[in-house]
Amino acid sequence: MSVVIVNKGNGQVIPARKLGVPRGEQPTNRTSAGLRNALFDEIDALRRGDGDPQRATAVAQLAKTILLTAKLEFQFKKAGFPSTEQIPAFTLGDNEDQGNG
Repeated sequence: MSVVIVNKGNGQVIPARKLGVPRGEQPTNRTSAGLRNALFDEIDALRRGDGDPQRATAVAQLAKTILLTAKLEFQFKKAGFPSTEQIPAFTLGDNEDQGNG
């Protein structure tokens, strides 16, 4: 469930749906369930005919990137690296193409 924080000095959290915010305009819940909901919302919009195929493709690509990042983080933790340890930098590719254009 997505939420909107209403700041009236009390830090009260109110579900966005109770405030009348359309689901497509609510912030995405940053969990696997929220990701699934966002993907299914795009599928539903396409089926209704009011979805944008380019937007749906972009959302799918973002979801793929999020999942790959989560997988990498999981593998890193599984390998025994503590989450507080700084990840050392590593080279991606070679430097032969830099400035030799």
